[in-house]
Amino acid sequence: MCPFKKLFKPAATPQQHAAESSRSSSPSQAPTVSFPDGVKVLHDNSEATVDICFVHGLTGNRDTTWTAQGQSQPWPLALLAPQLRSARILTYGYDAYVVKRSVASSNRLIDHASNLLNDLTTDRASHDASDRPLIFVAHSLGGLVCKESILQSRNNPEGHLKKMFECIKGVIFMGTPHTGSWMADWARLPASALGMVKSTNKSLLKVLETDDQLLESIQLRFLGMVRDLRESNRRLEVTCFFEELPLPVVGKVVSKESATFAGYNPISIHANHSDMVRFVSPEETGFKRVIGELSRWEMELRSSTQNEASSSTEPRPSSSRKAIFTVPFEPDPHFISRESILSSIAQQLEQHRRAILCGMGGIGKSQIAIAYAYQYRQEHPRSHVLWIYAATRSRFVQACQQMARKLKLPRCEDPKIDACELVAAWLDDEENGPWLLIVDNADNANLMLGVMPSDETHMDEDTLTKPLMDYLPRTLDLSRRLLITTRYNDVADGLRQSALPISVGPFSLPEARSLLRRKITKERAGPADETVDELLTSLAYIPLAITQAAAFINRNMMTLADYLRGFQTSESERMRQLSIELQDPRRERGFPSSVFRTWRLSFDQMRQRDPAAARLLTFLAFLDGQSIPLTLVQYTQTAEADWRQALGTVAGYSLVVSAANETISIHPLVQESVRYWLEQQKEKEASVEQAVQVLAARFPTGEYSNWIVCQTLLPHAQAALRHQGRGILSESRRLLQYLVSWFLLASGKYETAFEHVSESYEILMGLYGDEEPVSLDSLARMALVLPYRGKYEEAEAINRRVLAGREKELGVDHPSTLTSVHHLALVLQDRGKYEEAEAMIRRALAGREKELGVDHPSTLTSVHHLALVLQDRGKYEEAEAMNRRALTGSEKELGLDHPDTLLSVYSLAHLLDVQQDFQQAMDLYETAITGFDSVLGPDHPTTAACREHLSSLLRRMA
Repeated sequence: MCPFKKLFKPAATPQQHAAESSRSSSPSQAPTVSFPDGVKVLHDNSEATVDICFVHGLTGNRDTTWTAQGQSQPWPLALLAPQLRSARILTYGYDAYVVKRSVASSNRLIDHASNLLNDLTTDRASHDASDRPLIFVAHSLGGLVCKESILQSRNNPEGHLKKMFECIKGVIFMGTPHTGSWMADWARLPASALGMVKSTNKSLLKVLETDDQLLESIQLRFLGMVRDLRESNRRLEVTCFFEELPLPVVGKVVSKESATFAGYNPISIHANHSDMVRFVSPEETGFKRVIGELSRWEMELRSSTQNEASSSTEPRPSSSRKAIFTVPFEPDPHFISRESILSSIAQQLEQHRRAILCGMGGIGKSQIAIAYAYQYRQEHPRSHVLWIYAATRSRFVQACQQMARKLKLPRCEDPKIDACELVAAWLDDEENGPWLLIVDNADNANLMLGVMPSDETHMDEDTLTKPLMDYLPRTLDLSRRLLITTRYNDVADGLRQSALPISVGPFSLPEARSLLRRKITKERAGPADETVDELLTSLAYIPLAITQAAAFINRNMMTLADYLRGFQTSESERMRQLSIELQDPRRERGFPSSVFRTWRLSFDQMRQRDPAAARLLTFLAFLDGQSIPLTLVQYTQTAEADWRQALGTVAGYSLVVSAANETISIHPLVQESVRYWLEQQKEKEASVEQAVQVLAARFPTGEYSNWIVCQTLLPHAQAALRHQGRGILSESRRLLQYLVSWFLLASGKYETAFEHVSESYEILMGLYGDEEPVSLDSLARMALVLPYRGKYEEAEAINRRVLAGREKELGVDHPSTLTSVHHLALVLQDRGKYEEAEAMIRRALAGREKELGVDHPSTLTSVHHLALVLQDRGKYEEAEAMNRRALTGSEKELGLDHPDTLLSVYSLAHLLDVQQDFQQAMDLYETAITGFDSVLGPDHPTTAACREHLSSLLRRMA
């Protein structure tokens, strides 16, 4: 049996079972009304002083939703009516079936709300109850229907339909998904997956998606109505109940967070979503909690000397004064609406009275705040909208002086009066609402919070005087709200009280395209979308960068393609263009309007406040921007607390973001700006050298056990080496080049490995000369790469030179000397000098057995290569014995998945192939390929060679 059938079909009465049976027996007969709809009077009362209307939820029923299993009557009639003797009790039904056997109703939520308004108005008029106070008790989706119905009544031009809003006393929400429900995801499953499910009311389901705009609009408009009523001294009671228990199989339907909202007392019911509205006894705790709220409201109605419900159809302004609007910018005709952020601002202001926009400079925080200010003025024409620019103390004071004059505060013209204190006192007085205060560019932690810098020698007057946060109201309410913009998380954390800051990031690609197209003329844009996207990617989708580029194009009468060509010429040219100050009337006068200069303020402030964080930022500027491991960041500081604090500061400036798997990322445009900043201060060379030093100390050798770390650090090492450039005689650069070449050789990237090892050797020659042992190491690494480039003769010469040098410096039995003997044997084999190759590899093997032991991995490598030489000389029996010895030893010492073990498998397969033992050879080839695919990757040259040998064998077998 499908569990969802039990979940979404209410318990049926015997009569409903009979009706269902009748319908089942006559499938050709179309059903009539399959749900009881409209208003039903459960309990009439000619002396009632209040109407209580129950509204069911998703897939509910006006009778069965409120009837517990085994009970003959719904509890509002059986339990509530005897205790609330002054109430007339109603229940309302509508087709809220998401799934059922017949075709789902096409009614939308707003249609259900409209029907509720009309049907309830008609019923109350027919019972001479149009002016009677009204209370809703709503379950699940019914709560959304009630909210929308009340809102429709409030704005209705018809006097009789406006009565609902005039008379509404309160609403009890029971498991209502104010911010969405996961059932919308469930109900999108195909009907075939749910057995009996035949149809879906898509519009009802869409409302329950957590990002649905209609749901959000209903919630915001409802909370706004409640606020306006409160401002006019009329209170709408609201109580939210939430379920404590999950439903079988599917879990909780509506979470506590979704079923409640800030500012109202949440109350739990120890039941699941369906049973939370089905009570059996008046002794049940859930029933006591519900009737407790209803009884309190009824008592307030009886004791009231004035009928609140019929007092006024619209809230009255708190004073006769004209609303003041001090935003210093006009609306932007080119503004790209960022609806999700604007909605988040509205939601946080409704729930927490305070919202903070946080993001890097140039990301568009101020433009969003301006757009929201105009939107707020339109929605709240009686509310002041006040703007303070808080980048400096002088501008803050200036804004307060202007605000005091606008508000005509007492003694505002007196030069002895502190205008900031005057405005602060006015903001703290709750009688002065409603207002929205926007504090823009709250970017200085010293100034805003009074935070001491880590280096006390850099204290300034902002550190030693009263922080600006002390002038902002600490307590807010529905009529007083605060919106702040800042670049820095530490400022946001210091100013927020509950909700997390709203993060403002770069545009999406479609948003970035729209802004660029609006800012430049069609002639300058050109036809190629590829050019547009390429430029936008280079500009990181940052609004200020796009605006600046568009202004440059327009001013210089260029095409977009011309601008892009110049932009891509070099990093210094990009930074030069992004440093040009172009007058922007939508940015504060006297402050940077270019991307680089805007960010440079952050860089300078970071260096002053937290030098360790500035050093970390310069280090990050020379890495690959993506997937920077925290282990690498950690290596830049001596103590964990130090590097975590430094990273926290950089992240607090919105210059890096957290990524997956303990990594961070930084955008290339930010990196370029940091490098340009360092170049201007003549610090770039020293900074990149420090980055190379860290990487050289952190990059491991190329043994198989280090491959994961090598792969993680490789892009960062290559980026740092690239930024430093060739020709630098640095030991750190030499070592890093050598280590990188080691791993690249193991990875089969022979050409790139040769480039790195060649430069490593050049640096060595410049630093030490060619007789040092470390020079011999680089030569040896180069000799390993040369055969892959077809330069066997040169490889032999270098190997002989390295061997002679090591015999002289270290002795004939030193492990490094024996390694050179082994490598010389390999190149001799490649050149067809099999007899000398066999002698050399036997010498290496004997020396390693003596010095390292017979089971040492290096000894087994010599055993393996001896087998290869013997095979080339036609000594198959001894070659096979050596191969099997190497394979057995490697399996034991290294494991089956080690590359050396897999090479032994591959070599043995090839030997058996040569001896025409095809079946065993095929099995071993397949084993080797499976391992190589996993360990080396399918594109590694060794993997490809093994796969080709197997293909050749299969062709021959066929």
